[in-house]
Amino acid sequence: MSIPPHQAGDIYITRNTDAVGNRSPGYWNHCAMFVGDGMIIEAQEKHGVIVVAPEEFRRRYPHYLRLRYKGHSSVCLRACIYAMRTVGTPYKKIASIWRRLRRASRGENCVSVVRRCWRDAFKHIGKRDPRWKRPDHVAQSHHFQVIEEYEDYENWTMPDSWTEGRLA
Repeated sequence: MSIPPHQAGDIYITRNTDAVGNRSPGYWNHCAMFVGDGMIIEAQEKHGVIVVAPEEFRRRYPHYLRLRYKGHSSVCLRACIYAMRTVGTPYKKIASIWRRLRRASRGENCVSVVRRCWRDAFKHIGKRDPRWKRPDHVAQSHHFQVIEEYEDYENWTMPDSWTEGRLA
């Protein structure tokens, strides 16, 4: 089966092995967004919101889903513009959980970055805030469909660096 090409706005939902540490509640523990031009935006605990290369991002995880918005691509592009604005924002672990912590100036986590981008994009077409708090919520969104699933725990090796392929 061939892998569909990346499209701006694709969301990655990933899972670490229990040996690495899956400290997030739920099955999925991380999410990020492809914004085009070979860039994925993600929030990492020690580095804040960063840009990484897709190949390196995908290599880090033994199991991931790639989700694609079911609607018009102009909404995806709008979400990507918002995502690019978050690069350099500090990390705040619980930013997606409590409303008072959702101000970007206080920091973002992986879910709050993706949620904020799609919330602002949805606002322009009259859709509501998706209210995602955990990666599991993103994976269950009815606005997106799974276009790729990768799972290979047997051949996966832990990366030397969780920021390998960092572009910014």
